[in-house]
Amino acid sequence: MKKVWDEFLTDRDREVFGEAGFGQGAGLGSKPALLIIDVSYDFSGHKREPVQDSVKTWKLSCGEEAWDAIHHTETLIAKAREKRIPIIYTTGIDPRPDKFDRGGWAWKNSKVEKQQGVPGYRGNDIVSEIAPLETDIYIEKLKPSAFHGTNLLTHLIHLGVDSLIVTGTTTSGCVRASVVDAFSYNYRIGVVEECTFDRGQASHAMALYDMNAKYADCMALDDTLSYMTTLETGLYDHLMDFGEYKNKVTVE
Repeated sequence: MKKVWDEFLTDRDREVFGEAGFGQGAGLGSKPALLIIDVSYDFSGHKREPVQDSVKTWKLSCGEEAWDAIHHTETLIAKAREKRIPIIYTTGIDPRPDKFDRGGWAWKNSKVEKQQGVPGYRGNDIVSEIAPLETDIYIEKLKPSAFHGTNLLTHLIHLGVDSLIVTGTTTSGCVRASVVDAFSYNYRIGVVEECTFDRGQASHAMALYDMNAKYADCMALDDTLSYMTTLETGLYDHLMDFGEYKNKVTVE
């Protein structure tokens, strides 16, 4: 099956990575959590439109690809709620008025200080289509990795999670940084291709390729849903309150 990264690979890449043995499927464990990274208005814009138009209002937007991924993520979230799997959201922190806490972001982006967005939308809010519930885990962060300077790892340890199903944005930035850190903590990782997005087509494709080669399994949405179907329902009921979803066991 053709992969999103195929058009960007050279013949040398295929030969070298194949000979080196990269890209073997690692598989996922029996106690996953769903990690949704930074699917906020800052990275999606407030409506579906081409990225060339969206970045005029939202400088970090990924345009239409974001909304395609959001649609697929809705399906993934529904399955996670059916199985009562923990859902963990991350987003950025609103900067201090003096922008001191922007740190290195200001060094690499000349427009990071400029106002963006439209009235009525807070850039760091998760888009309403997949907004977290009170029973979900919500983490704010200052740096690319969902692990850096946050309590994510303590939550995963407390829950006894052995695998992460990773979605969100940007594929080449915060998703990749989080995957590398999760790999470093010996978690099994599945990155859901249709549920990740980036403003750069080449960087999206090659980040997926690189993660699949060394740190994670790049998984199709259908395969991820099939895997989740095999899981025992309610694995975390003794540790988390899943609210209204605790009594729902089917998804249309």
